[in-house]
Amino acid sequence: MNCRLKGAKIIVFGKKPEAGRVKTRLFEAISPTQAARLHTQLLEKTLKTASEVSHAHVEIWGEGERREPFFVCLAQRYQAAFYRQKGFDLGGRMHFAFQQGLNVHRKVILVGSDCPALSKATFQSAIQSLDRVPAVFVPAMDGGYTLIGLRQVHPYLFWKIAWGTQRVMAQTRSRLQVLRWRWDELSETWDLDRPEDLKRLMDSGIQPVSGDWID
Repeated sequence: MNCRLKGAKIIVFGKKPEAGRVKTRLFEAISPTQAARLHTQLLEKTLKTASEVSHAHVEIWGEGERREPFFVCLAQRYQAAFYRQKGFDLGGRMHFAFQQGLNVHRKVILVGSDCPALSKATFQSAIQSLDRVPAVFVPAMDGGYTLIGLRQVHPYLFWKIAWGTQRVMAQTRSRLQVLRWRWDELSETWDLDRPEDLKRLMDSGIQPVSGDWID
């Protein structure tokens, strides 16, 4: 008997916004302090959007100690549970998060905080896709993906993926074919990794939760 909850779980991966350790590829255009501020704004924007999705349980998974005040504050603000990421690399951490999530919920969506263009409608479409297929993705323009949703999990989906490169989505498609899984891909979107992405953000009209994207 399947006792998992019907509502979806949305997991948001995030890092503590320490200057010099986050959004490092933007240092050509902005300072480490500005990059840390931007990371904070992006993470809060993602949590706010996720918290607006109907019948979804939101969790924030951070690096560092469980009681890190930054994450505790965000979790309380958006009524989200906080957990610590576990795993030797990004793939391992994602696999662990999905394993834990699918023990409780039938559908799990996982996102980072680098895609302010992800909307409530995108989350809802991804959740609906999981009624038809075991996996759903939002491909990124740089060759990765900005959202992954699963109804089942297998470690091969995350094994030896060239994270942070333009090969991520292509490698993932190959894994899905080997596993013989059907999957959906929603409309491609952009994420914020490179200096040229800053102009895209400023031109997008997307507003942060408070203040400016970059002070």
